[in-house]
Amino acid sequence: MTDAKTVALLDEKCCDFPLVVRNKKTGDSFTPLGMQGAKLLSDFFIDEKVPLPQKNKIPIVWSNGQIIWVAGKRISHLHKIGPSTEYVLRIIWHPIE
Repeated sequence: MTDAKTVALLDEKCCDFPLVVRNKKTGDSFTPLGMQGAKLLSDFFIDEKVPLPQKNKIPIVWSNGQIIWVAGKRISHLHKIGPSTEYVLRIIWHPIE
């Protein structure tokens, strides 16, 4: 079963391939869906109340040097589906418990 936290729907034309999945690094930032400006990933995790041990376990999906999805948390506002979207990129994450 999938839900909004395990599936990202993105505007495909805003993504360059190949996508890269990695852990967070110091200084990472992105524009979370619903926000206008960039936010440090460390601040985003604090706002989302992510416990310290989990911060390094959350996959970060990158495209062309930008975070497009913090898996299980939020997509980038810059890669959201909009009126001009022609193709939707769907990424499914299956967390290992």
